[in-house]
Amino acid sequence: MMNGNRSATLRESGEMLNLAVLACDRDQPDRGKGMARAFQMAGSRDVFFFDGERVFHFSGNGCQEVVAVPATFDIVVVHNSDAAACSDALRTCGMAIRYTAGSPPEDIAGDELWIRARSIAGAADVLTVAEAREVADWVLNGAPLERTPAVLRSGFAANYLSALLVLCQGYLVVHVSPEGNLEEVDDGDEVSSALEEMGWMGLETDARALLVDPLRDEDADREPLRLEVRGEEAEYWKPMRVLTNDEMTTSREDTRPKGMRKVSKTCLLEWQALTKDDELPESVSRLLKLVCEHGQTVGPPSLVASAFLDLLRAFREAG
Repeated sequence: MMNGNRSATLRESGEMLNLAVLACDRDQPDRGKGMARAFQMAGSRDVFFFDGERVFHFSGNGCQEVVAVPATFDIVVVHNSDAAACSDALRTCGMAIRYTAGSPPEDIAGDELWIRARSIAGAADVLTVAEAREVADWVLNGAPLERTPAVLRSGFAANYLSALLVLCQGYLVVHVSPEGNLEEVDDGDEVSSALEEMGWMGLETDARALLVDPLRDEDADREPLRLEVRGEEAEYWKPMRVLTNDEMTTSREDTRPKGMRKVSKTCLLEWQALTKDDELPESVSRLLKLVCEHGQTVGPPSLVASAFLDLLRAFREAG
């Protein structure tokens, strides 16, 4: 990553990045111009600002109103309330990045990119030149998920990983000890370690059986949690597939259902924010692949145990 001085020198020397960037902010034009200026100082070739009525092109140390603009932009940086004002640019751009004062909304789509490192409340909070340069370089290199810039992932709430952690525990206690006993558990293996971390090993047999089926009725035909895990396993993992659908991607390299891509991408972003590691652990990645695809079962509980332990370790280290 380049610092601000180096980026300014790069711009002044004429060595420009082949990027067209648009910033849009009607509420606070100075904030939007500051965002555009950061990308200009970072070396982007064509940088524009839209205030809702007029478009300005940045050149040298100033900007001037223009009529002609590129047909498409490589990057559009927009205040969330102004998305409708530049909907055409957002629809056709290579990369859309949103920002807002405060935290991003909780109900945003898993594939949306937001500035998350801090609240963008005013002009003083816009991207630094170094941050804009990191984003620009990332886009030029194909925007690989494992290299998502820190400014786009800091402070990401680990909602999906937390859900996966909980589901792993329910799966393990039912799959390994459906009647509350521990006869199927071998001491020293990952499953034993996971059950120990969960506090399961210290419970009495009757207590374990009650937790597995809290509404257990000997005369009932259905014992919900046990049946979901052992008899209808695909249904048990349904919370992690809530976004999954049958729409296929247009990418030849990735033919997974679009919904699975959203779940996997969100989990990866959460993991990066939680641990600062670029890639998910193999156990978590394998588990997600299975549970996010229709008709797939997880199989041996050892994979779930490994994923649980990796997730638990990450949450503990993150504090």
